[in-house]
Amino acid sequence: MALINFNKFFALSEFIIFTGIMKKWHTTILLIFCLMCIVNYLNAQDKFSGQWFIGFRHHEQEDLNQFLLKRAYISYEKQITPWLSGRITPDITMDREGMDKGNVELRLKYLYAQFDIPDFLFFTGNNIKTGLTPRPWIGYEQDINIYRSQGKMFLERTHVINSTDFGIHYYSNIGNHYEQSDFETACRGTYGNMVLGVFNGGGYHALEENKNKTLEWRFTFRPFPDHFGGLLATYHGAWGHGNSVWNHTFRLNGVHLGYEHKYFVLSGQYYQGLGSYDDKLVSLVANNSIPHDGYSFFGEFRHPKTGLGAWVRYDYQNLEYTDEFAEERIIVSAVWKFYNSNKIILSYDHFLEGHGDIPSTLYEVTLDIRF
Repeated sequence: MALINFNKFFALSEFIIFTGIMKKWHTTILLIFCLMCIVNYLNAQDKFSGQWFIGFRHHEQEDLNQFLLKRAYISYEKQITPWLSGRITPDITMDREGMDKGNVELRLKYLYAQFDIPDFLFFTGNNIKTGLTPRPWIGYEQDINIYRSQGKMFLERTHVINSTDFGIHYYSNIGNHYEQSDFETACRGTYGNMVLGVFNGGGYHALEENKNKTLEWRFTFRPFPDHFGGLLATYHGAWGHGNSVWNHTFRLNGVHLGYEHKYFVLSGQYYQGLGSYDDKLVSLVANNSIPHDGYSFFGEFRHPKTGLGAWVRYDYQNLEYTDEFAEERIIVSAVWKFYNSNKIILSYDHFLEGHGDIPSTLYEVTLDIRF
């Protein structure tokens, strides 16, 4: 039997005290989760990890300064048998709407069972996840652009699709595990990987509002693993209806090209869509889904020895209302990575919204803590 790590236990206790202001049922869920975490100290195969984003933000147009808890995750993963494992990840954030505005909220980001499947042909690392699971696209993009702590990814930020949902999906690598030591890759297969899933469609913070289920997919290819191993090409999409009683059409098709390297990451994507996962990109006049498209570019330059780096991102989205409605965003950041991927990020985030190019400018410092 392993000995209890009291430093981790005390850190967990502080976390419990911090969340004590939440409602009783939230606290009950948290206490049950903490009991599960203690089991982690008694079994070396279990995994306990955490991540939280703490920031200070200045909003130029509103002349507003604030410290804020942007997000916090605590994950527990359990290997039950050689072929069955499970994961639970509570998601802590600030409620910004309704009667509880300003309160700290606890909800679930992941809760799933994973069934590992034997390799066959050239498909390896196969598994099926069911429960509250990652959707195929957003998680992959977050492995290319590792700065989720600054803000959401392009298609989630523009309300086209989100990161997690209730459903089931199949994952597989194409070829053996890709072996290299210069950089961490978003694609574990030598020649690529793929994800196919069926989901409720409304995301992890919504109830199912109709009988529709959404089919979603991602196919990523590494065409030249021996000579240009960092080059990745992806096709992803979704087919279904928005999560509402009106059942407006939801379609998404996107392509992405990325290049990973020890000293830089380059990424570009383009998509076309009709409606959205939550059925909010609709025309109230015509009572149908709105066509839209957009693109996003991301570039990161880094110095591994010092941990210093910089990155820039540009997003553009066009929504076809009665006339053109375009939104664009540019983010410029400097970063220092220290001790196992912890980060301090200084960022400038400028957003132009709608017909009148209404500006919104943020200056922000983010502390991204991981353990």
